[in-house]
Amino acid sequence: MQHSPPPPIPACPAPTSLLPTKIDPQAEIPSAQSGWEPFFLPDMAPTLTYTTLANEIFTYLDPQNAGILLPETLSHFLDDMGYLPDENYWKNGSKASLGTNDPDISILCDRDKALKNIFDLFSIEHHLLPRPSVPQSSPSMPAITRKGFIDVTSIDLLIEPSHQWEKINCLLRKYNLPIYQRWGDLPRSVLPSDPEQGMLARVMSTAAIAKQKILKNNGIFSSSVEEQFQMELRMIELQSHDPDFLSSKSSGLLCTDSYSVAQRLCPGRDELN
Repeated sequence: MQHSPPPPIPACPAPTSLLPTKIDPQAEIPSAQSGWEPFFLPDMAPTLTYTTLANEIFTYLDPQNAGILLPETLSHFLDDMGYLPDENYWKNGSKASLGTNDPDISILCDRDKALKNIFDLFSIEHHLLPRPSVPQSSPSMPAITRKGFIDVTSIDLLIEPSHQWEKINCLLRKYNLPIYQRWGDLPRSVLPSDPEQGMLARVMSTAAIAKQKILKNNGIFSSSVEEQFQMELRMIELQSHDPDFLSSKSSGLLCTDSYSVAQRLCPGRDELN
């Protein structure tokens, strides 16, 4: 995706990541390694094999080497992964706009707010920039960093290893990255055989916190928020194939992606404050 160079990135405190990721974009896989190896260590930290792959994907998406991905670029990546519009956690930030190819500025701002909310909930590193199409706007457009990109994709891979393995293989064929040219399709063994229970617990805990924040004012919603909240709870149950999803301690595959869980329980920052 082509875009003008972003404005200077305002200083902001670096959040603590959900995953213990240590990123060195210059790190190289040892020449002795002849093929794909597991993406994660026992403590859920990504291995050099996965960080190298994720860095190549990020570089492919950031040809100008800006060091960040704008929301539209991240959304394009999700499209390339094969996500449907209602699974895309930027497009999903404004329900009425899922089928809109050219959303207006109010829709874009809603999507930005929802995406920032997800990044904040999961401690995903990002910077806030002014949206170029909004004159004199305050920085409110979340642009994910390289480290944030590795963290956000790692969570999905750990939550839904089988589903994500299929998606990332399709992406590699589409992008034809150097690492793919060397080693070809991913074997299923690069990811855990089952959803990682520690990460499932973290996602469920984060979703529960989001729900409590919405319910904190004695359970009083605005009518629009209550309607969306109830609709989204039903969608979670349908997608998880588990009518007791929200009360279960372990749910297997959660739904289409881990961030939609928190987003569906947390529709907007204004409702959290």
